[in-house]
Amino acid sequence: MRTVVFGNRELACVCLEELLGLEVEVPLVVTSPRDPAGHPGYRCLAEVAREHGIAVATPPDATGRSMLDWVRGIRPDIVFSFHYDHRIPRTIRGVPRLGAYNLHESLLPRWRGPCPIPFVILHGERESGVSLHEMVEEFDAGDVVAQVRFPVGPRETATTLFRKALAAARVCLRRSVPVLLEERAPHAPQDGAGATVTPSIARHRAVNRAASVERFDRTVRAFTHPYPGARVPFGGEIVVVWAGEPGEGADGIPLPLADGTYRVLRLGFEGEPATDWREFLSRFPDAPEHLGVPRPAFKGSTASFRAEEE
Repeated sequence: MRTVVFGNRELACVCLEELLGLEVEVPLVVTSPRDPAGHPGYRCLAEVAREHGIAVATPPDATGRSMLDWVRGIRPDIVFSFHYDHRIPRTIRGVPRLGAYNLHESLLPRWRGPCPIPFVILHGERESGVSLHEMVEEFDAGDVVAQVRFPVGPRETATTLFRKALAAARVCLRRSVPVLLEERAPHAPQDGAGATVTPSIARHRAVNRAASVERFDRTVRAFTHPYPGARVPFGGEIVVVWAGEPGEGADGIPLPLADGTYRVLRLGFEGEPATDWREFLSRFPDAPEHLGVPRPAFKGSTASFRAEEE
């Protein structure tokens, strides 16, 4: 099998390695240059591809005649997309004889769109997974050819859930590539009526002392690495909270919330590295007073938190 891979970040690196392990020929990877602001714990697809002697293209998007001619010249059996940031046009999707497929980090039709993992946590879902689906004009709406499911634990974070998604992506490709090559893959249409779409993460990562402990905790867990963290007021500035625990305890900066206490364990000013709470307190001893302000009166039940209520 010969394929062209479109993708970015760690998911694409893992999937490229899995394809190569399955002896799939990959003459071309289309990606973006390394983002200087990207999380340092994750790899750049361009660098991984070059390590394997694969040609790399970094166009501003997937359109343009030169890109189409390059893909046509390769004559791929399949085109794969793994977390690619741009729409792959119909002209390119129509080149491979066996179709064009995207691997998505949710159980479609649940959480179509970018960044599904935070919303799995925000909504308290007990199961998630990955889906390999046919690419069509609408994002993440094509027929599903394979899914791999995994449980979501009660204290799951974006980091742990992302690792589960990476492992599931490998399994999904191992199962799917042989049947795709043999043209035996099932194509299950999605139920559009049951689809949910991820909103912008910007407003959902903001939280302060008006929140319940449950909401604050879920927000921190949902937006920790590899996402940009929970934004919390600190006087007239913003800090990013990366980790913490609900309830009283000896560790952490105690943060009184609407219905209890949350202990902040790792934090840092936006754009700066995360630090342990002890180091932060050594620099800002008045942090407990300023962290999480303002604190208006809490309104509504604290029993549960649903992101769509925001």
